[in-house]
Amino acid sequence: MDKSVAAIGLVARDGPDGERRYLLRWSPHWRQWNLFGGHVEDDEDERGCLAREANEELGDGVRLSIAAKPRMRLAYDAVSKRTGKLTAYDVSVFDASLVDPDALPDLTSGIQNLWRTADEILIGQALGSDLVSFMTRKIVGQLEGVQAS
Repeated sequence: MDKSVAAIGLVARDGPDGERRYLLRWSPHWRQWNLFGGHVEDDEDERGCLAREANEELGDGVRLSIAAKPRMRLAYDAVSKRTGKLTAYDVSVFDASLVDPDALPDLTSGIQNLWRTADEILIGQALGSDLVSFMTRKIVGQLEGVQAS
C-alpha cells in the first residue's frame, strides 16, 4: 500500500456578522475548493511543508504563523485519485494565522481564494456549482461536531 503524509493549514477569521469563516483555495488540477496544504516532502517537516505551500498556493509574501503542534490528525485508507492505488493517508491539521492582516485583500481579490462559513463548506459548494473537497468538509465537520457527507 502507498503512503501519503500531508499537512493542512486551517486559517480562520470572524466575519462582519461574527460567524467564523475559513480560507479556501481553488485547485484547478482537482477542480475543487480546499484548505491550503499538501504532501510533506522528504526533506521537510509538516510545518515546513505548510510554509512552502502557503508561498505556492496563497502567493508570494503571504506569511503565516503556524501552530507548533497539529490541532488534529486524520488517518485513513482510500484509493488515490492521482494514482488509482490504495493509499494510507496521514494528515496533520494545523491552526495558522496571517502574520500581516493587510494581506487579506490580496488573498480575496481573485477567484482563487475565498472565505466561507462552516455551513457553506458543509453543503459542499463554495461558489456557484464549484465543489468543496471531501477532505475539507471532513476537517471542518469534525471541528464543528457534524458529519460530512
